[in-house]
Amino acid sequence: MQHRQIREYLTRVTSKRTGIAELFSGLGAIALFGALYALIGSRLFIFIGVIAGVLPAIRGLSKLLQARVGSQERKQLQAAQSETRERVVLRLAKAESGRLTPAVVAVNSELTIDDAEAQLREFADKGYAELNITEDGRIEYLFPEFLPREPRLE
Repeated sequence: MQHRQIREYLTRVTSKRTGIAELFSGLGAIALFGALYALIGSRLFIFIGVIAGVLPAIRGLSKLLQARVGSQERKQLQAAQSETRERVVLRLAKAESGRLTPAVVAVNSELTIDDAEAQLREFADKGYAELNITEDGRIEYLFPEFLPREPRLE
């Protein structure tokens, strides 16, 4: 997952940079051919200015806007995926009587073991789960709401 995030970040940065470069090169071409038109008066420079300047400037502006919109959509998607991960882990915690390990979550969901561990750690950090090390050294997370309740003696 980390490699994918790095790749997406680099793609976004590259797209943003090429968008800026195309926008400014287009504006520069517009200024150059506009100045040539003003000096010489040939309408050919207007045509060349549109082709060499306006079109790249529009394409550059388009890339900048796509990078911005794509960034907002990615944030919304990540929030939705995070909510889904939380629900998957909570359902598993209930099914497993309140005791989970990263391996159990990974086997019973589409999460990798690293993602499962990160989600469990997040629950523990927020106080929804407790980190427990068993006698044999295994790390497990306890969800008190789903642990079997001991009968009360009256």
